[in-house]
Amino acid sequence: MNRCRAPLAAACAVLVAACAAESAGARWPATFAPGEAELFSHNEVVIAAPCERVWPVLVSASAWPAWYSNAHDVTLAGAESELRAGSDFTWTTFGIVVHSEVREFVPARRLAWFGRAPAITAYHAWTLRPLAAGCHVVTDETNNGPQAVALRRDKPDAIHDGHAQWLAQLKARVER
Repeated sequence: MNRCRAPLAAACAVLVAACAAESAGARWPATFAPGEAELFSHNEVVIAAPCERVWPVLVSASAWPAWYSNAHDVTLAGAESELRAGSDFTWTTFGIVVHSEVREFVPARRLAWFGRAPAITAYHAWTLRPLAAGCHVVTDETNNGPQAVALRRDKPDAIHDGHAQWLAQLKARVER
């Protein structure tokens, strides 16, 4: 069960359901829904800028290493610099090389991709919602495979903490 430990399973199940509800509009692939995946992370932030200003920073994947310290060697297929519907890209994050494919692309609203690496698969979704004060950015990631199980056991907060850093750095980049 995602990142929960057995004694906290009931409380964690409620939290997962609440986070999943917060991510309304998510189109989770089979076995990647938050309650079914082996590891789940939910993070959110409000950025003091319109979603239309957040979006280009988010989809400019080749520029991620300049401002997100956990992204390295981002290469988009076809020498593209920005993500689009169907984009394939390879990058290093959390110390592993990940091959990703964009599956959801709704400009200034929704971006999601599958990621595959040895012993782990992921579905990473971003949802942007306009607010009077700016843009509410939610990022959710679910993971399956032996490496997801090992992460849940050995470093249960690693992905959550990495995404908190990503959102903080995205916020700083957009608001500067």
